Amino acid sequence: MRRLKQSLGVLLALLLLAFLAQRWLAHRTGIEGWTDRAVPKANQIITDPMMRERFSGHATGLSSQAYEDGFRYFLEGHLNYRSPKGAAVFYPGAHSFNGRKSDGFEAFSRFLPLAASWIASGRADTFEYAGRKVSIAQTLKEGLLAGTNRDSPEYWGVIRSRHQTLVESADIALGVWLSRKQIWATLSRPEQVQIATWLKRALEVDPFPGNWSLFPIMVHRVLTALGEDDCCNDVSMTRMYREFKQLYIGGGWIEDPPNGADYYNVWAMQYLLFWIDQIDPKFDPKFIRDSNRELVAFHSHLISPRGAPLWGRSVCYRMATSVPLLVAQALNPDVISKGLAMRALDATWGYFVTHGATANGIITQGFCGKDLALVNEYTAPGSCLWGTRGLVVALYLDPTMKLFDVKRDKLPVEIADYVVTEKSLKWSVQGFKDRGEVVLTLEKNADGADQPVFQPYGFKHQLREWVQHRPIRPNNHPAMYDRRQYSTTQSMTACERVNP
Repeated sequence: MRRLKQSLGVLLALLLLAFLAQRWLAHRTGIEGWTDRAVPKANQIITDPMMRERFSGHATGLSSQAYEDGFRYFLEGHLNYRSPKGAAVFYPGAHSFNGRKSDGFEAFSRFLPLAASWIASGRADTFEYAGRKVSIAQTLKEGLLAGTNRDSPEYWGVIRSRHQTLVESADIALGVWLSRKQIWATLSRPEQVQIATWLKRALEVDPFPGNWSLFPIMVHRVLTALGEDDCCNDVSMTRMYREFKQLYIGGGWIEDPPNGADYYNVWAMQYLLFWIDQIDPKFDPKFIRDSNRELVAFHSHLISPRGAPLWGRSVCYRMATSVPLLVAQALNPDVISKGLAMRALDATWGYFVTHGATANGIITQGFCGKDLALVNEYTAPGSCLWGTRGLVVALYLDPTMKLFDVKRDKLPVEIADYVVTEKSLKWSVQGFKDRGEVVLTLEKNADGADQPVFQPYGFKHQLREWVQHRPIRPNNHPAMYDRRQYSTTQSMTACERVNP
């Protein structure tokens, strides 16, 4: 009996030490707000089954009603998880390594351009929610003012070099510019100065090279367009843009260090360059149009009725792969028809929504449904709203181009088999009409049976996260960049159709 008591005492002591060690390590390594998790709330107005029903049958073309309900779906999700003063949105999901406060700010900033584009298009500003009418413009205005007010408990903080605040400043600036008539013009002069002062810090910090360089440039163009920049940053912005253009590879592709060229050309660089051109048409029209022209003809062959090949980082933005074709409607309308651009939007949204890309009013952290093996440690619950960027562009262009009403043209893979190459990248794309498959081959990568293996997110990652209180996700960079081929029918994650 004495030995049993001694053993139990030792065991309890070891458990106590383990508990204290875990608490100490979590304190040392844990991120802010790790244990604070939002409880999922099912949408009541546009439900998950309704979303899947709206976006099914996309082969014949989705209606404008489908996309309008899609916006209402995300608006309802935004309102469900909105902070008291509106400057943050705390969606359910896995935190990023930036912490909960940053994640909440990111969720607001990435919804802002979508909502701003909606109201700028002339669509209804009011929304029936929880038995009352909500003004979208007023909701956004409250968030902007709370987030940029130093005395507010929901203040976003000062924009810092190579920090998430710099990334999000570009979406804040774009949202302000898009809603300049509906929101900016209604602000008092002190309120305008408050927002502009917060944004100006983006002009004084250092970005990473590549797509990050466009964030301060976007802010600079918006501030200048709104009459808020004193021109003292023109020289530094010109230098930054010149250095960005030195990364141009050819064929419309731009290197994004340290990963080379990937889909960030599609949903980040093409997107941001388009908006910079819309805000300031004299900025660099030739390069912006030429790079778009060169890219879209090749990129249209990457999109199929099954989305696009799973490859590269940040794949939870997958619904935005049609961006270059959509912006071409304003930049190069002679290259890609409206019908083809909208078919690409229909295909990506239709496939992914019906395969689990949306749940509880938000875009899931994964490729089809939630899969933390496929999202980077910088990916937060609201990060994936960048996947709405195609819809942001379509809403913006629709008043003059009537995109949602256009008759759809077929995707290249729906017309015939093909092989196309991009010599500057040493890539080739094969399309197979009979099965709607698209295969991307990276010729520079080694062939053979020993292709990098995809690592699932499992118990060991969950255990380490519990111990350290920070995201620990599998390193799938080799599997996402170094394989020889990537196909729309051979995904590294399950994409079973979700029943409506």
